[in-house]
Amino acid sequence: MPAKENHNEDAVKYGKYYYLLNPSDHTATLTYGNYKFTAANDIPSSITYNSQTYKVTAIGRNAFARTPLQSVNLPEGITETGTSAFAYTPLASITMPKSMRTIGENTFFACEKLTSVTLNDDLDSIAGSAFALSGIQQITIPDKVRRLQPKIFEDCASLQSVNLPPFELFYFSAFDGCSQ
Repeated sequence: MPAKENHNEDAVKYGKYYYLLNPSDHTATLTYGNYKFTAANDIPSSITYNSQTYKVTAIGRNAFARTPLQSVNLPEGITETGTSAFAYTPLASITMPKSMRTIGENTFFACEKLTSVTLNDDLDSIAGSAFALSGIQQITIPDKVRRLQPKIFEDCASLQSVNLPPFELFYFSAFDGCSQ
């Protein structure tokens, strides 16, 4: 088994993933997979631990960062991704579940093969550098996203089309280094 550098020692293993459990609201955050995974198409929407059921609501910080992950299927119920959750992976595409509300900072940072991203209409927050240095070519930002954070698409050389809603706050650095 690889070193457990991406998960907290308090994490529990369920199936092939590790989770941090929140007993107060019965939610779980996936914190770690396996550095050999090329696919994560079996993330459960809930897990049972010590006879308690926990709803999986988040992909934690660095959960799949720097893995050979090429595909992922995020189940309904996931509401957020943590910082750098999928950074430096060879993911080619991703579709956010309808439940997703927040994409964390650097979530898809340096995912150079990531060309296709489908965001849901209820997404309301995309943190800074979320797609920086990715291969994204086009994207539609949902209407509920009211702030375009700094460096979201920094150095996305392949970015050709962005459909934007009206914003309350717009950082011009969101597109730093984009050539199109």
